[in-house]
Amino acid sequence: MEASGLLITNGRIVDTVRRTVEPAAVAVVHGRILDVGDAARLRSMMPVGARTVDVGGRVLTPGFVDGHVHLLGLGLRLLGDRLDLTRTRSLAEVLELIDRHTGTLPPGEWVRGGGWDSNTWPERRRPRASDLDGHADGRPVALTSRCGHSMWVSHSVLRLLGITAETPDPPGGVIGRRPDGSPDGMLYENAIELVHGSRPEMSVGRRKEALLAAIALGQSLGLVGCHNCEGPETLGPLLELQREDRLRFRVTQHIPEEQLDLARGIALGSGLGGQWLRIGSLKVYADGSLGACTAAMLEPYAGETHTGVLERDADAIEGLARRAAEAGLPLAVHAIGDRAVREVLDGIERAGVTVTSTPHRIEHAQHVHPDDLHRMARLGVVASVQPVHLREDASIVQPCLPDRADQAFTFASMTERGIRLCMGSDAPVESFDPLEGLRAAVLRRDRMGRWPDGWHPHEAIGVFEAIDGYTRGAAVAAGVRTGEGRIAPGCRADLVALSHDIVADPEALEACRVDLTVIGGTPMHDPLGLAV
Repeated sequence: MEASGLLITNGRIVDTVRRTVEPAAVAVVHGRILDVGDAARLRSMMPVGARTVDVGGRVLTPGFVDGHVHLLGLGLRLLGDRLDLTRTRSLAEVLELIDRHTGTLPPGEWVRGGGWDSNTWPERRRPRASDLDGHADGRPVALTSRCGHSMWVSHSVLRLLGITAETPDPPGGVIGRRPDGSPDGMLYENAIELVHGSRPEMSVGRRKEALLAAIALGQSLGLVGCHNCEGPETLGPLLELQREDRLRFRVTQHIPEEQLDLARGIALGSGLGGQWLRIGSLKVYADGSLGACTAAMLEPYAGETHTGVLERDADAIEGLARRAAEAGLPLAVHAIGDRAVREVLDGIERAGVTVTSTPHRIEHAQHVHPDDLHRMARLGVVASVQPVHLREDASIVQPCLPDRADQAFTFASMTERGIRLCMGSDAPVESFDPLEGLRAAVLRRDRMGRWPDGWHPHEAIGVFEAIDGYTRGAAVAAGVRTGEGRIAPGCRADLVALSHDIVADPEALEACRVDLTVIGGTPMHDPLGLAV
């Protein structure tokens, strides 16, 4: 179908540049859009054997791209290799699932997974290693929190790693301790790497299975690609899938900081690659997360004296920006707290380096001080945001930062000042579904229905802006200025047909679903048989 052509008729095309929704047909040849316009005129341009798909008046948007995802981690959860605790709401429920999952594992295998959130538990406390005593048949247990910035481990893991009261905190990390100094079973930030370095390596074949599972889910949700924030354990399998011609998902792969010297040595720069897999930015961490109270803030958390964990200050960011530029890589810096964001902007401004067409970006940018918004726009730094986090984090922001809650998820303020938004999910931390992200950005409602009119509704953005963040914004953040993110002549034929007109009625986002996903001119998700 891709070679002979595809004519999509009876669609209503969303254009986020002109902010219009207009009826038109789309002609696709060799994976790219040949033209957009009158169906009769386009039909005469199609090659012999081209197929016609009537989308029945549905709204057509450019294909969505998730700007921040952990693709392998998501796939492993989908395959059941990782225990998924995202829906648990109590410690007892977590322990029950741990025991149930243990029974499915081969002898000696660790219990691994994540997604727990003690903020939702009646106990309202962090878990401890002692909570795992008598569970998991004594196996090593390592479970990351929902935010991914803390890990709960069993006594057996602490013994295997030799972590005792005398073990110092690693740079940029914290070992949770009891009053006597002995480890309590919680690891924060870089201390988690103590566990990651000790886990058995997974086969390339299994990693490829997991990646394909995540990709299939993404295609069913209207995603045509993603920006992947994982390390070398993912790049190898992705390269193999590309060589095997099994990768039908446009992946922009970030390079972890620990591989910077390698990237410099082999000139592994941004944009290197092809239509399915290309290199993005250098992924760096500047702070932690709000859920773990490790996001670096300018002022202390409510009722506390600490301001979080700053992993990289402005001097470190400046040095990394200069070194990364030598490899042709911009920075993609994880920064959630307002202090972390300020340090990142300071470092980028001092470095004064740019890398081809790919901009520097701040991942999450959840709390940005109002004084820094104009500077972020002036420096051309992209805000890689995950609106879907708002649904859970709104309930955390209120008690932790009550006097600064209006500075969280400030999407409207960012767009008004000219900051480019690139939107994503942070899956498997949150849902991979881009429609969930659109709902959060436009309607700003939490899961519990506590804010029917929206949480700080003045920071809501319109449907055009939200779609733009998942399409053109993602393309610009990856260094692609033309050819992606629009339904226009010359662009890649990546598009989605929606069940509802969400532009005319934003409330329709609550019921909207994806009825067709086309990638490179080929229908990859077609539950209604529109392309049959």
